[in-house]
Order: sequence, then structure tokens, then C-alpha cells
Amino acid sequence: DVIFRDVYINDTTSAVSEFIQDNYDRYTIYSTVPLKENIEGTWVQEGLLSRFYKKENFPTIEEIDKRNDELWSTYQDPLSGSLKEYKNLMLTNVLDFYAFAHINTGDQYSRMKLYEKALQHYRAALRLLPRNMSLYFSESKALVRLQRCDEAKASAMQALDYAIEP
Repeated sequence: DVIFRDVYINDTTSAVSEFIQDNYDRYTIYSTVPLKENIEGTWVQEGLLSRFYKKENFPTIEEIDKRNDELWSTYQDPLSGSLKEYKNLMLTNVLDFYAFAHINTGDQYSRMKLYEKALQHYRAALRLLPRNMSLYFSESKALVRLQRCDEAKASAMQALDYAIEP
């Protein structure tokens, strides 16, 4: 059973921390976005969702990488259906959801110094949101870390092209 309090809490950090404390030992805790909490631990991007791990249960880089490879390989490409041709009002949020999960996964890989993997996820996000300027800069940073400076410059220039478009 999940525990909910009948109390309105102004401080969401406290509410998240309390929820994690009350439920961590019984349930796996996922969120669509990493949340702020006051517990020693961190959110790990696992495919489309973030999972909270306490410090003592934190997975290895290899485990994180394997889990993400497994999950991302099972998802359908959101552009394989009607979103390829039509940006239906009801479904366009799907592209954002997938793109932001790719961005979070790319950022996680960058922190782990797995820049090639980060680049794969930034490019997957760019495929879904090609006019997102900050993504080009994330891609550029990964390319610089991989010492692919000409590609990094081209990516940064692409972002600037979008910045000055009317």
C-alpha cells in the first residue's frame, strides 16, 4: 500500500523525501522527472523514467548502461506512426516526452563520461525536436569531449542558425 498524507505540504522537497522514506523499502520509486529530495541518493534515468536509488543501492555504470540499452531497444519509435507526417495535437506531447527522456539519458551518460552514448541520445532527441537550440549545444559538448571539433562546431553553428531565424 502506498501511503498518502491528508496534509497539504508547501515544501515539495519534504513531501518527496517523506514519500521516499515511507516507501523505498517496499516499492521501486519512479518518476517522469527527477525530483528534489533530502535523502542521500539520486535519480537514475532508466529509459523513459527516472528511478530513485539510495546511496547504498546505487547501480554501477555498467548496470545503468545495460538497463538503458535494454529499455531503449524495446520502445517504439514515436515517429514511426502518424507523428511522422502529422503533428496531432493529442500526440505531440509524446515527442516531447521521448525527447526529454533522451536528453536526461544523454546528460546522465555525459556525467558518467560515456560521451559516445550521450551523443547517441542527444541525436535521438534532436531527431524528435530538431529546433531545440540547447540540444545542439549539448551535442557540441559531447563532440568536443570526443575530440571531434569540426562536428562540434557544425552543431553549434546549427543552433545559431535557429537562433537568428525569423
